[in-house]
Amino acid sequence: MGCAQSSSDDNEGGAASRSIDRQLEQERKIRDKTVTIFLAGTGESGKSTVVKQLRLKYSEPYADHERDEYRSVILSNLVQSMVAILEAMSEFGLELRGREQDEWYQIVNSVPAMIDELSPEAIQAIWGLWSTPDVRECLQHSSKFQLNDRFACARRSGSPTFADIFSDSAAYYFDNLQRITSPGFLPTDEDILRARVRTTGIIEAKFKVKDKVYKVLDVGGQRSERRKWIACFENVDVLLFLFAVNEFDQQLYEDETQNRFVEAENLFGSISNSQWFKNSALIIFFKWVDFDLSLI
Repeated sequence: MGCAQSSSDDNEGGAASRSIDRQLEQERKIRDKTVTIFLAGTGESGKSTVVKQLRLKYSEPYADHERDEYRSVILSNLVQSMVAILEAMSEFGLELRGREQDEWYQIVNSVPAMIDELSPEAIQAIWGLWSTPDVRECLQHSSKFQLNDRFACARRSGSPTFADIFSDSAAYYFDNLQRITSPGFLPTDEDILRARVRTTGIIEAKFKVKDKVYKVLDVGGQRSERRKWIACFENVDVLLFLFAVNEFDQQLYEDETQNRFVEAENLFGSISNSQWFKNSALIIFFKWVDFDLSLI
């Protein structure tokens, strides 16, 4: 009886061991087909835009409910970007002229930060202000004031809470004001790509290309976020570092005495020499290379 019991236990133990081995082998095959990419760069370098572009190319399109979430982001940006421009105008010797423009300013300034729709009065005020030469000229000086970060909030999951927009995106939204504020507006892919939401924490996205799964880790680039990066450092196959070329004459939101491009260079030097990435492939990605070279 004792021998029979021992044989039964051995069989059960062997079956359990083979099951664990099969599971480990399956996990190994999955790991072999997975490429982990860590997106690194300073804040506003365009890391989250790369993730959105990868999704549009290699994954499912944005569903209507996701596009609708971006609608409030874009509408809020219209107001807050205009407020940021109006507040900066005096720095460049620019001003509003006449009673009507002052009334438009008051209307825009009274709109809440987060909105689901704009009143006809607010739409008229934004369009009127955008049509004034001084407002347009002020936007040309956006590298000298924090248009991008002035009203940005954080994104901790897949859903955006607020947009912080590059100056070209602000102009794009202003130019498309009538479409964006029309009833039933649903943001296009271009609208979504231009919406910038500051990332906090770690956002993971996966894309399948042929027989490979690419796991992309998107992280916040601001100084306060970088201490969280170490949670991503293990088992990274590719370190992809982004430089935003258009930031050569811009200052950090966190430290306006520091040039953004210099900050990116310093960050690249420290992270690329880290022992964590000694076995990782390194890719440098220069974004916004099509900006106006006459600015240099």
